[in-house]
Amino acid sequence: MEPGGLAAEWRPRFLRISQAMRRDTQGLAVTITQGAVLSLLRGGPRSVGELARAEGIRPPSMTQIINRMVELGWVARSGPAVRGSHVEITELGNKVWADVTRERVALLAERMDALSDGDRRTLRAALPVLDKLFGPPIS
Repeated sequence: MEPGGLAAEWRPRFLRISQAMRRDTQGLAVTITQGAVLSLLRGGPRSVGELARAEGIRPPSMTQIINRMVELGWVARSGPAVRGSHVEITELGNKVWADVTRERVALLAERMDALSDGDRRTLRAALPVLDKLFGPPIS
């Protein structure tokens, strides 16, 4: 099968997955972007610009997200909110990340519970292919 045809089949499915994950996690303590920031920061401090690039948003938008996360005590800045300062995850941020990750895994496991063992094996077999398409997973 040629890539264009396969891409046309997968695109709406990826959109559906994204919508379902957003909908399933609406009631959690963090937004999708906040969760992604916490995951990224588990790898070490980063600048607001690095975080913005990783999430595909503008630095001013990321600054607003970081400001809120600082207020909540989930992250801390290395200094004043100026160019070159770095953001790092706090102990509370690590706890929030762990709790939310556990909740997200449980929600996804609920969906997967309805699948047969064969379907779950098929999903597992697809993981390396998805990693080739989108890069290695983040925590």
